[in-house]
Amino acid sequence: MLTPAEAAMTPREYLEGCYSRVVLLSLTSLRRLRRNVEAFEAAGGLRPMGELTAADVNQFPLRVKGQRKQFEAMFRHAGTLQPLPADALHEFAKAFMADQGAGSGLKLFSALKYFGQFLTRTPTAKDLEDGLLSRFGAWCRSRKYSERCVTSHLRQLALLWTWLAKRKIVEASPAEALALPESQPVIQGPSPLADYFRLHYARQKELTKQTFKSVLSVARQFDEFTGRKSLARIRPAMVEQFADQLRKSRLRPSVIQKNRGFVIAILRHAGYWPEAEQPAVKASGELWQVCHAEYFPRKTEIRSELTRHQYGVALRSFGKFLGRDPSLSDLNDEAVAAWLADQVAAGKSINTAREQVGRILALWTWLARQRRIEAFPAVEKPSPPESVAKPLSDSQLRALFATAADQRGAICGLPADLWWMSFFAMALTTGERKSALLACQVGWIDLANSRATFPPEVRQGRRQRGEYRLWPEMAVLLKRMIEVDPARRLVWPWGLSASSYHTALNSIVKAAGIPGTREFKTDALRVSQAAAERQYLEQRMMPGEISRRFVPWLTGGAT
Repeated sequence: MLTPAEAAMTPREYLEGCYSRVVLLSLTSLRRLRRNVEAFEAAGGLRPMGELTAADVNQFPLRVKGQRKQFEAMFRHAGTLQPLPADALHEFAKAFMADQGAGSGLKLFSALKYFGQFLTRTPTAKDLEDGLLSRFGAWCRSRKYSERCVTSHLRQLALLWTWLAKRKIVEASPAEALALPESQPVIQGPSPLADYFRLHYARQKELTKQTFKSVLSVARQFDEFTGRKSLARIRPAMVEQFADQLRKSRLRPSVIQKNRGFVIAILRHAGYWPEAEQPAVKASGELWQVCHAEYFPRKTEIRSELTRHQYGVALRSFGKFLGRDPSLSDLNDEAVAAWLADQVAAGKSINTAREQVGRILALWTWLARQRRIEAFPAVEKPSPPESVAKPLSDSQLRALFATAADQRGAICGLPADLWWMSFFAMALTTGERKSALLACQVGWIDLANSRATFPPEVRQGRRQRGEYRLWPEMAVLLKRMIEVDPARRLVWPWGLSASSYHTALNSIVKAAGIPGTREFKTDALRVSQAAAERQYLEQRMMPGEISRRFVPWLTGGAT
């Protein structure tokens, strides 16, 4: 039954505000359904949902069978159309799959689809008869279906029939010719990778049809490779062995890396992949020993293993240039300057060269202060290139937030549209970087005083904390975001790899009509004029008013 608020909605409002939030729809299905609903309203259906009748829906001329079924499903969900029969096999099939605890039921629902076409109506429990199923098999063969397909359909229906008979929902059991042997279990152990992908991962992620097929194919290959081991028995070594097997197939390295990433992403989503560890640094020599024994323990600001790893990378690069492990005697202006010039000549970016040389110069300066080396470094790092991020125009900001509002599905259990809108809005109004936003905890948001605080540990430089006064509209978004699950730790949790974040971001940026180049990533929000006018708060600035141009996530970007 519709609530009073839902009954007052138009069909388009009901689709956007209710139906699409409780029913998982792909982006393609949502666009088609939205287009059909708009056509329905234009044809005379622009009335509140509470006033529409079954005759209004049935008279709408929509001839594409799949779209018609989806269109009627929305009105059936609202109670405008007669719901499915109480003994409809589709409802029993959902309970059956939930009882088994594994699999997505694609084969079963496919069998029910063709069984319904054979009956020309919705199949019910009363239709489970040996003679009727035999005629269904003959009907499938007459349509030139393969024998394997016919057998699969009959076995799936027999499985469901046996399950209903055991629960006394139907009286008779299927004939032996249709039933499975008692020794063969319906589901063998926990879900393998392909089943988990279809049942859980794909339902929470925003995947295109092509991506879904590609990942499902890789998951099936991995299941075959491991002998369909349960997820709990998968080990990282198996994933690497699977990648080695793909290399023997002469696939491109980029394809192999992508397929390996698919497998790891699903395992990490299921909780069966260890936390990412920084690879061991393959550096050696006198300078590396000095770093470990003296430099790192005394430099208290170096607390991250990633920072130590980057020192090892820089020393390894310096040693590769020298042709041997670097020592204290190699810390001179001639050697370091020649190494820097070699890096630039080899095609490394200026930022990479600056970062690596900066590590060596920092170590050299510290050793000079300790009187371990006589001279301080005189080498100068090259000037940093101009920031590649470009500010977004007002129209681009509006398009970006409108596309974010159209996202469907969930990210770590949170609505995808709310996740992206609030994330973009926070980047725009505070100017914080992506890494700081993804590390933002619920406890750092003070909704009562409309303030957000970022500690130094998550910000660039790790020296100053960031305090921001929230726009009133930003506080409303954050409140909605936090209320979905107040007990969680992170405001914007992201359970996948960093590359998957950029893949999802690219799809949103391109759908908004913004170039998908590196100039228009998350940093583009930081350098936009709205971000440039943010109020970075110090204690003396706290009483001040917040200045802003417009709020792009509101309709029309209202000021």
